[in-house]
Parts: sequence; structure tokens; C-alpha cells
Amino acid sequence: MRQLVTSGNSELVCDALDQWLLKTSAKSIYRDSAEIETGGGHISEQAKRGGAELEKRIIIISAKLSAISASPRFVSEKNSDKWSTPLSLQTIAAFSPLPGEVDLRPCIAKHPQVRWVFPRVDGDHLSFHGGENLSPGSFGILEPNITSPEIPLSEIDVFLCPGLAFSPSGHRLGRGRGYYDRLLAQIRPDALKIGICFPEQIVPDTFPEPHDIPMDMVIS
Repeated sequence: MRQLVTSGNSELVCDALDQWLLKTSAKSIYRDSAEIETGGGHISEQAKRGGAELEKRIIIISAKLSAISASPRFVSEKNSDKWSTPLSLQTIAAFSPLPGEVDLRPCIAKHPQVRWVFPRVDGDHLSFHGGENLSPGSFGILEPNITSPEIPLSEIDVFLCPGLAFSPSGHRLGRGRGYYDRLLAQIRPDALKIGICFPEQIVPDTFPEPHDIPMDMVIS
């Protein structure tokens, strides 16, 4: 199994993810117009103060995303019909870390309003379940209990994806087993794909293959 030596500072990465969740969940984001409706939401002072640092730690790849920077980049008019629904953060797929991957638990604990789901290895694919009862499973990774009900992929709004490396174009280098490649080919077209990594895992190129599906954004 390939490994990359990292700083291991999950707290900083989780803080960037936390700030993005705060900013995004405080707004009703419509991707087919150059407007951000506040929808009565409130952006915390913490999120406002963290804006500059947040932008440094987030690479926006997809035009689907419009709530990160002070000058949002909106989807082009020709694609506006595809992204005409509000961005939902009701159900987010997280992951239990391997050595060298970000530990998301601090961020998960700050957002109990989100339904967090976790992957379990089922043969050659991943299924997702509630994270109430996690125990060591395949490859020693903490996985949901076998009795935990499966959550359909169609109900998951955001997929947080680990990886050995990510490129500025959003391509991900995995560990060679293809679990996430197969998974991302099956998710909803409007579900967000977010790469989660340490800053030193951002590389110029991951040399993607035709079947590789790029992230919509990368948080480091």
C-alpha cells in the first residue's frame, strides 16, 4: 500500500472544512443565477473572520460551487439548467482515516445537524451507513457495524474523499484498489465531490486515467 508522509495536522484541515460548512449552510445557494440568497441564514463571526484563510486552503474546481469566495464564480449560462436547485448539506459521506489521512472527527462533532454516513467495504465496492457504531473492519479501518442500515447513494449530498494526492485540476490519486473510482461513477450528478488532504498532498499532476473522476473542490 502506497503511503505519503504528511504533517498530520488534521485540526487545520478540519477547521477549513468547518468554515466552509458554516458559510455554505448559512445560505440557500442557487447555482443558476449570480445571486446568493441569504434565506434568513446567519453567517457566524467565526466564519467571517476565517474567510481569508479559508480561501487559501480551498481549491475550487467545479463551477457548481459559488459560496466560497467574496467574488463567487457561478456556473455558465449554458449549464444553468443543470444546477438550478439549492445546495443541500443534509447528508455528508465522511471517512475513517488511514495513517497519513485527515481525521475528520473534530469537524463532525461541530455539526450534529448533519447526517454523517461512513463507508464500509462490501466486496469490491463501498456501501454507506450511519456512523453511530464503528468498529475495525477491512484493512483495519473503522467501519459501520454490519447491522447498520445502508444509506442509498441517492440520499447523499456531499462525498468527502481521501487520497494519497490531489492536483489543482481536482484529480485524485488513490491507493490503487479503485473503491472511490467505482463509487463516484454511481453518485447523483448534483452531489458534490470534495477531496480532503494535507497541504503537502497537493501535487502538480496525478497523471489521471480516462476513468478517473475529478473532485469539485479540494480542502487542505
